[in-house]
Amino acid sequence: MGSNIFITLLFFNIYYVFADILVSLPNGKIRGHVLQSPGNINFYAFQSIPYAKPPLGNLRFQEPQPVENWEGILNTTTTSNRCYSVAKDTDDESEDCLYINVYTPILESENKTKLPVMVFIYGGGFRDGASAYSTYGPDYLIEQDVLVVSFNYRVGPFGFLSTGDEVVPGNAGLKDQLFALKWTNQNIGLFGGDSSKITIFGQSAGAASVCYHILSKQSTETHPDFPPLNQGTISKIEAQYREMGHVRKVPSKRQAVVDDDTKLNLLLALEENPITPAHPRPYGFQLASLISDTAISDDSNELLNFLVNVTAKEIDVASTTTTNLALPVLEYEHDGAFLTKKMYEQLASGDINRVPLLIGINSEESLSKLKDIESYYNEMASYDNDLTSLIPDDLIMSDSVNRTEVAEEIKRIYVEDGTKMQDNLGKILAYFSDNSYTRPIIKHAELQSNYTDVYFYQFSHKGPMGNTNISTLEGAEKVGHGEERHYYFRVQSKTYDNSDLAQFPASDVLTHYRIVRIWTDFAKTMNPTPNKTDLLQNIVWPKVEPKYFQYVDINDDLEIKMNPKDKRYNSWNEIYQKWGTTPFTTY
Repeated sequence: MGSNIFITLLFFNIYYVFADILVSLPNGKIRGHVLQSPGNINFYAFQSIPYAKPPLGNLRFQEPQPVENWEGILNTTTTSNRCYSVAKDTDDESEDCLYINVYTPILESENKTKLPVMVFIYGGGFRDGASAYSTYGPDYLIEQDVLVVSFNYRVGPFGFLSTGDEVVPGNAGLKDQLFALKWTNQNIGLFGGDSSKITIFGQSAGAASVCYHILSKQSTETHPDFPPLNQGTISKIEAQYREMGHVRKVPSKRQAVVDDDTKLNLLLALEENPITPAHPRPYGFQLASLISDTAISDDSNELLNFLVNVTAKEIDVASTTTTNLALPVLEYEHDGAFLTKKMYEQLASGDINRVPLLIGINSEESLSKLKDIESYYNEMASYDNDLTSLIPDDLIMSDSVNRTEVAEEIKRIYVEDGTKMQDNLGKILAYFSDNSYTRPIIKHAELQSNYTDVYFYQFSHKGPMGNTNISTLEGAEKVGHGEERHYYFRVQSKTYDNSDLAQFPASDVLTHYRIVRIWTDFAKTMNPTPNKTDLLQNIVWPKVEPKYFQYVDINDDLEIKMNPKDKRYNSWNEIYQKWGTTPFTTY
């Protein structure tokens, strides 16, 4: 369907141009407006377009449904409601939250060459997050002639509650993402985008989601007209393996979620027992028991009937007090199932959507633990008192294994025998970074490189644009979880605003331009360095090979290196091979 465009200029200032723009979608007309980037590039913004029916009433916890048509003109010029969040309690939370945003430097009516599309999935540990422009402003990416799409998806129990059967299969939040990708494929041409060049990218849980789409056959096979992964993916992945599993104990003193930027810190997805479709059931019943004292039998339909007849606010409040969290889950085999197979084995066998991947880590992902040194110090005392706490939950071992022996072997990766971890806080920080972030990320890149082009990086540049004031300790590296996203998104909050690049040192500004160029070149060409450029120091980014793992270290200079975190990573490989029980689900 063609689009009808009408523009009436209202006024202009240094940052914004407001305009009245109408686009005809299959469901009805929408009104957008025009914004201006810090680099004085005008672009069109359509915010809060409904992409699915509001998941209210009997649609609560279920997969998304097509949006209904609307009459008149829908105003899409402001930020939508955010989905209910376990981590926050704000006035703009609502179940009516499934909205998508499109930011584009051109429109279909301008008869210009259609542009590549970058679809962003936000993070937040699958329990928080929203696609607000103030947090994820696409301005800097738009300046490189790409379209940027972002959207909300359900999180917490609304997005990931599961009864482990056909009543509530689970993964509604991931299915929201799939629905948004399908909407993008079908409609992006009306905004000047090329539906054959769609790249999805994410940070934190959003990057974990990118990997789930790589693994899910729903992302291609069930929609032959919908190839959301046909172009490539960019994944700043944080523990994408470790997010799988529905029920997880809320962090204890050894499993501390520190702040909003580290929601995935120590999200160990699996319990001692291997995940099964029935495993998530206890969460829903516990949630119900916190809302009402009325006894509920162990019946999925009875549980669902109860939970769809209480208010969203009651569920939201109860979710903050449960001893478990709702997370993505392996579903039983059924039409519409998003994930059903053990992920490690699926990736190792190449049973994936074979698309190029740009993936990476920050140099010290768990740096945020240093925000509260006293708490971190006390936490390590508990590890010294019980070394077996070092054993990852997904390292499943036979009952005959001496767990203390395994724990001592893990400890030696980071500190010498006879020393306390409590006295080596800087060095032992790497344990948390490795166990929750870097180790599974490197393994993912290694396994996928057997089947597709994979490009890997480590972000090591430390600067004020990263928006963290955490001091490091001896033995720890410098760049923590989430810092890199401030180099490619425009952020405007009460405490931080990177709109004026002149406020940052030259090394920060240079890194900003490099990151934006790398990300957008990959979206355009499926290669982060398609041509040698002075900006990128004329490097040719090498592909990862399973036996020859090269990567680019992004610091004040760009440097090609071998084997990220090699000594520690190799030691962990040996531990899993020596003690672990296969097949692995996560790693």
